[in-house]
Amino acid sequence: MNPFSSYKESASNWITFVDSEFYPDYLDEAKTIYGTVLKQFINLVKRAQNSNDLLLKISEEPNPSRIQLLRIFRKYVSPDTSVEMLKRKTQITKIITDYGIRFRSLEEVRQKLASRPDPDEALMAILFEYKGRGQKGYELTEAFFFMVQRNVWRRL
Repeated sequence: MNPFSSYKESASNWITFVDSEFYPDYLDEAKTIYGTVLKQFINLVKRAQNSNDLLLKISEEPNPSRIQLLRIFRKYVSPDTSVEMLKRKTQITKIITDYGIRFRSLEEVRQKLASRPDPDEALMAILFEYKGRGQKGYELTEAFFFMVQRNVWRRL
């Protein structure tokens, strides 16, 4: 068995082969998918009394927009919290208790939102890249199991 370091010379043969989209080629699609969610976030920010209230308002929104709103919340208000953590509605008050002290103030969120272009293509690109997160791993795993299964059937 060769040590892992021996594969360095042939690394290009072992890199994930699943295609990726080029930036900025997907921006039109990102605007279509996330433009409405970003406007919804801005409207919730306008109605909220503070950052805690903003999270409570987002938690009342139906899926799938709630998850996208949580992703934007995390970027603007609370990078310390994961979207996975925020997904659990029953934990929102505990999250506010535990992390709320580190939330960016709603006034600062409003200032940051106002300073961004409309539409905010950079944020939409980030959200779009979340969309396919993990997909390459699933495709690579599927290809691996297909290869193993094919080789097992050959031997039988």
